Amino acid sequence: MRKSLPGLAILFMLALPGLLYLGGVRPQTTENRAPAAFPTPNRSDLWTGDYWDEFEVSITDRLPIRPQATAVNTEAIVRTLRDSPNPDVTIGNDGAFYFTPAIDQLCFAPVADEFAASVERAGLVAESVGKEVWVLVAPDKATINAAEIGTDNCLKQSRTAIDAHVNPVPNGLYPATALELATEAGNPPPYHRWDTHWNAYGSAIAAQGLIAMIAPGTWDPDDVVFDGTVDYQGDLAGLLGINRNDLAPVVKVSRPGVTTTEEPGPPIVNSAGDEIRGAGGFIFSSESASEALLEGNTLLLHDSFGWALIPHLSPYFAALRTVRYEWIDSNTANLVADADRIIVEWVQRSSRERYEQSPLDEAIVTAVASELDELPHEIKATGTDNELVVIADLPEGCEGAYLVVNRRVIENQDAAVNGRTVAKPGMFLPSFWSSDGEWTVGGLVTDSPEVAVSVKALCAP
Repeated sequence: MRKSLPGLAILFMLALPGLLYLGGVRPQTTENRAPAAFPTPNRSDLWTGDYWDEFEVSITDRLPIRPQATAVNTEAIVRTLRDSPNPDVTIGNDGAFYFTPAIDQLCFAPVADEFAASVERAGLVAESVGKEVWVLVAPDKATINAAEIGTDNCLKQSRTAIDAHVNPVPNGLYPATALELATEAGNPPPYHRWDTHWNAYGSAIAAQGLIAMIAPGTWDPDDVVFDGTVDYQGDLAGLLGINRNDLAPVVKVSRPGVTTTEEPGPPIVNSAGDEIRGAGGFIFSSESASEALLEGNTLLLHDSFGWALIPHLSPYFAALRTVRYEWIDSNTANLVADADRIIVEWVQRSSRERYEQSPLDEAIVTAVASELDELPHEIKATGTDNELVVIADLPEGCEGAYLVVNRRVIENQDAAVNGRTVAKPGMFLPSFWSSDGEWTVGGLVTDSPEVAVSVKALCAP
């Protein structure tokens, strides 16, 4: 009888998933996808075996202990082989998890100079209409820990290029050096070990740099309070289908005499009137009995790195509206127009894409075009169908000008200015910078070209 016990145990283990399923136990969704649908039988698939292959996958996905088995298998691979079953997750030399798209991000060096110039012009445009624009480029964890990743990427070159071009701009911040120093000190580290993002300590470092840039002398290091740790489940561990809790530092900004209240912001809707899910954000209102507050309406447009920033920033602003939306486009232009101060936060890996699809200064111009002075200009035909040349008379002291295209007169989706598409779906590019005040415009189908475009100058304040 004893000899048969191992065999019975093995048979029981093999039968257990099926018995649980028949008993009504259902697995949770695993591998970040829904279970495969059962195939529809047809004669050819039944004979070729394709039907049974798909049926096997559907049954396997529904076995009750499959998520647990998958997690055990993944943990074994990660711990013993230092390998990742998910291509979106890379295991570093330090054993930490890194987001692979952040490692493989586009090299920033080719656009660093243009990006920084766009950020600076955005600030000048805003200043000309009584507003402020501030830009924070959030360093990826992979950039700060590049030595743990390997050298076959652009991380170090991009870090050097952004630091050299963005930080010298009066309204630009890239806090890589401060985060590197905190990483070397390591108590606590500024990024989550099993997650893509910085933690409350890393975001406090960025917030300090941002407030110091906007209002020098306002940030007081004594207001930063370390209050123990908390368990944090990393998003990259979730992508692997395993549970990895990180002891994340609890860091708070407590300004004496400042009281901040919070309420949900109204929804952000697109041009079709549909709500953009998760973009509504929050509205923070602060009152102070002693500390100085930054007055006026402040708008923070942010990506996922911005969530950890908000608690550190809100006690410094009398009125802060946060929106989880990285674009200044037709969905957020009204918010920009109503704000006195605009803060834009972009994670490093997305910054080049953001710039190439919608340069910040051009987006700001479109949002506040009605407040900018019109510049005299001349429109000439080039002899090519639907093509025009716009030439502006730049006054002395003007760095350049923006051509603003009225989208309502664009019937041709291939309309372009200096070779760049005007009506690209989903993008907001109806303003175009030129240092010499000259543009070639093609594809504007209109009998009145003078109402199709306008020119706004960027002159020294």
